[in-house]
Amino acid sequence: MLPHDLPPWRIVFHYFRTWRRDGTWQRVHGVLHAELRQAQGRQASPSAAIIDTIYGEEIAIRVTIATDPDCWVPTDEEFARARPASEAVPEIVAAYHAAKTEEPNRVNIEIALDADVLQYFRDSGPGWQARINDILRRTMNNPIAITGDHDT
Repeated sequence: MLPHDLPPWRIVFHYFRTWRRDGTWQRVHGVLHAELRQAQGRQASPSAAIIDTIYGEEIAIRVTIATDPDCWVPTDEEFARARPASEAVPEIVAAYHAAKTEEPNRVNIEIALDADVLQYFRDSGPGWQARINDILRRTMNNPIAITGDHDT
């Protein structure tokens, strides 16, 4: 799930993959790394010994990624064949959206509660109003004898 202020994931992934493949991300990292080193009062470029260590580690990381069966990077052909989930599994997406957008039929009312009862539910943390609603629903679905005049 991407933040709401980003474009659709296909566009974001397209640019991510393109920039990763053409070396843009490495160049950005290099510039930021050099600026950070200079801000720390060090030379922009590390010494030869550090370079060997950095690239040795980078090679080890790349080999690990390349040999990890769980780390799949689609080819351009695979990416071109990809379809949105709404086309590939429309029934699952529809069920997800239906469950996500299903709003209970809630009505705002005023109700007088004893102060200690209200405090008890408020002290139980976020969702205290929903808990009161659940208790009332269980009572409604499982009637008990209610007698007397409780009009307050």
